[in-house]
Amino acid sequence: MSHGLGGLSIPAHVDRSANGLLRLLGFVPPKLQVDAFEVSASHWGGSLKSFPELQGRPLTTASDAHCLADIGRAVAYISEDLARARVDAVEWGRRLSEELLAGGAP
Repeated sequence: MSHGLGGLSIPAHVDRSANGLLRLLGFVPPKLQVDAFEVSASHWGGSLKSFPELQGRPLTTASDAHCLADIGRAVAYISEDLARARVDAVEWGRRLSEELLAGGAP
């Protein structure tokens, strides 16, 4: 649905033991259409080892803030070029996905 509205779809903290997609289902549904997966910053390397199905997929990490005090507790990486890009949301998301797939995040 988000794609039809020009948005991105990035499931949050897929690697977490509480409510994480991979912990709950144990796999990535084959027909799941997402632009990237957000993994916990503290588990970045471990997530790739624990969940080989994430290999070769666009990954990102963020603060996962649920209140103002938590904003900025983790770094979300995007390149300077992407940060300055003057494109619509669909193109920005496509470029973000390419960067993440190329290994741009930590």
